[in-house]
Amino acid sequence: MARWHCSCSKEDWIRGASLSTPGPHCPSSNLPFRVTVDAITVTFTVLAVLFATYSWRGSRTVTGFLIGMATLTKIYPIFLLIVIMRRRDWALLATCLATIIVGYIPFMILGHGQVLGYFSGYSSEQGGNAGVVQLITYWISQAHGFSLTTTVMQQHVVDVVVICAMSLVVLALRIFKVSMEATTLLLLGTIFAISSHVFPWYTPALLPWIAILIGPLWTREGMSGRGLAILIVWYFTTASVFGYFFNGARDWNVYYWSVYDVVMAGLGVALLIGLRGWLKHLYNRIG
Repeated sequence: MARWHCSCSKEDWIRGASLSTPGPHCPSSNLPFRVTVDAITVTFTVLAVLFATYSWRGSRTVTGFLIGMATLTKIYPIFLLIVIMRRRDWALLATCLATIIVGYIPFMILGHGQVLGYFSGYSSEQGGNAGVVQLITYWISQAHGFSLTTTVMQQHVVDVVVICAMSLVVLALRIFKVSMEATTLLLLGTIFAISSHVFPWYTPALLPWIAILIGPLWTREGMSGRGLAILIVWYFTTASVFGYFFNGARDWNVYYWSVYDVVMAGLGVALLIGLRGWLKHLYNRIG
């Protein structure tokens, strides 16, 4: 059995092993050694949403703990606070922050304050399997002749704008009593859209919410916008596996056409169907 020797110091591993990044990374090797923790993230995320539906005493504290644990494995579950938090939900917020702080103490001590590991570098990477928002930002920036540094800065600005806009959308949907499962799925989709990489082992995070939200594609009133949207998300989760075949490829156009273009077109149609149904419902109420 072949052995792989690493010459990195303990500090190098601590800096690269922040649990908020895709996995530990050895800086001295051309082959990264990654530990995929996505299954753990999905487990804590699902449990957090589940406990958020309970009303027994202490359930909010447990929910905050679960969100904190999920955030210790991947950084994006922190956005669950937008989906789950209520007014004056101090127990949930305090428990979540305390869990994250306590969990990061070893990394703060051994990593010389580099709490996020190589997350800052990861967020600036330009991958062929990047999310659609990052790809579009990159193409527009390059078409205008901007440098890579400027492009990365623009991507970060766009990412913040997209996250803020989607957060407002989620808050608005909560007012209209849209389920936590649906808003969680919407938020996860947004995270993937702005990601530097969307690896095939990332997208199964969508599957629990697809299983909960899936419904009929056709109803008495015609095609269901919600049913079509969930079907398209399911397609994305499955089709993203083809990214394995493009690993290291210079031309990803076939992947973009068969995955991103299909998904964007399908979601656009689902949105139009949903808007038509909503306007029809509003018209009937007014009439």
